[in-house]
Amino acid sequence: MKTFKKILLALLLIIALTIGLTYALGYAMC
Repeated sequence: MKTFKKILLALLLIIALTIGLTYALGYAMC
């Protein structure tokens, strides 16, 4: 169960980073 939580946290972090990067790129393009 502990490892599953770690994997879930890592996935959430990756998703957040991807969204942040996409938003930053979109902001820079305009």
